[in-house]
Amino acid sequence: MNQKPLMIAHRGASIYELENTKEAFIAAGNRTFWGIETDIRVTKDGEIVIFHDETLKRLAGMEAKISDFTFAEVKKIPLKGKFNHIEVSKIPRLGEYLEICKHYQKKCVVEFKSGFDETTIDKALQIIKGQEMYEHTTIISFNLDYLLYLRKKEPHLPIQYLTGENLTEEKLKTCIENRFDLDLQYQTVTKELIDIMHQNGLKVNCWTVDDPAIAQELTLLGVDYITSNGLE
Repeated sequence: MNQKPLMIAHRGASIYELENTKEAFIAAGNRTFWGIETDIRVTKDGEIVIFHDETLKRLAGMEAKISDFTFAEVKKIPLKGKFNHIEVSKIPRLGEYLEICKHYQKKCVVEFKSGFDETTIDKALQIIKGQEMYEHTTIISFNLDYLLYLRKKEPHLPIQYLTGENLTEEKLKTCIENRFDLDLQYQTVTKELIDIMHQNGLKVNCWTVDDPAIAQELTLLGVDYITSNGLE
């Protein structure tokens, strides 16, 4: 019988609160999730903040990007959501997310979005270490260059390569050689790929699964983690 996968709250418990806000992270903290996933971006003045999208249009009605603003400007931007019980949500800093995960004893799953360089990657790592959450953090990204840089600096850091496509043999080889776990769009998960990863001592995460029947199918295939907006 396959062990139940560890459940990760996608952008916090985002079926209950506006994604990637302190409210969503607290909601996940109060539930049984193993970990809380989030996304980080860089402001104009190099601060690390929590935000998923390339632009602010969907959540703030603005065409601009996070990188167009200083942190002093970003923290004043009101986010619009579907949850009427919160009048205005704000964009948090990485440190605020880490504090919540630490308080609720949840694992951190941090996605590096576009716009990072070696300096800002190092800064994000220092924030994680400064909050004493390094040993409780997994880094994920679609950007292999980020992950390869991180692996050179941090040989033991849990890292997952994110992909929404069928994995090429070349990328699979890169993941195995560099000890990257996989974080796959769930439709691309196969038993063969899970077996290859497990045979190499590596793990498989999948996203974003909100249907209990699909979660059960993935459990039977043997995935190690499931990322969900609400399934626990």
